[in-house]
Amino acid sequence: YSFAVLILLFIFYIVNNQTQGKKLRKTIEEEKKKSDALKEESIRENLLSLGTKNHFEDCLAMEFKRSQISSAPFSVLVVVVKNLSEIDKKLGFGSGNEMICSVTRSLRDFLSKGNSLFRYSNQIYTSILPDTDKNKVKALTEKIDEKLRDIKTTSGELLKITVNAASFPSDAESLHDLRKSLFEPFNSE
Repeated sequence: YSFAVLILLFIFYIVNNQTQGKKLRKTIEEEKKKSDALKEESIRENLLSLGTKNHFEDCLAMEFKRSQISSAPFSVLVVVVKNLSEIDKKLGFGSGNEMICSVTRSLRDFLSKGNSLFRYSNQIYTSILPDTDKNKVKALTEKIDEKLRDIKTTSGELLKITVNAASFPSDAESLHDLRKSLFEPFNSE
C-alpha cells in the first residue's frame, strides 16, 4: 500500500505542478498583453492616435539604418502649422481640436499606407517616407502645401503652413545632417 500511496502522491504532485504552470503561463500572457497595450498607448496621443516625438525619433533612427544597409532612399516630411496654437486658444478647445483633426486627416490623405504620421509637437507634424527620393517628396510637399493652405477656421482664418522635406542620401550624409536640414529653417523663424 505504501508504494501505491507514493505513486498517488507523485501523480497528485505532477498534476498540481501542471495546473500551477498553466495558471502561471496564463497570468504571464495576460500581463504581457497589458504591458504591450500600455506601451502602445504611451506612444500614441489620446486625441489623434499619432505617434509622439520619441516614437518618431526611434522610427527615424531605424529607417536611417535600414536605408544605409539597403541603399534605398527615404525622405522625411515636416509640416509646421504656425498658428495652430493661436487658433486653438481663440476658438476654444472643441473647435481647436476640429482644426487639428482636419489637418491630420488632410495629411493622412496624402500618405501611403505604411507611412506613419507623427505629432512632433503642438504645431509640427512629421512623417517618414521609405523608398521616397527627393523628386517624389518635392511633388508631395507641393500638393500638401496647396491642400493645407485651403483649410479655414470657422471664422475664415487661413492656416499658416510651412512644409519642409529632406531626403537621404541626397540631402544629408548623416542622421544629424538630416535633422538639421529638416528643422533648421524653423529655428530662424
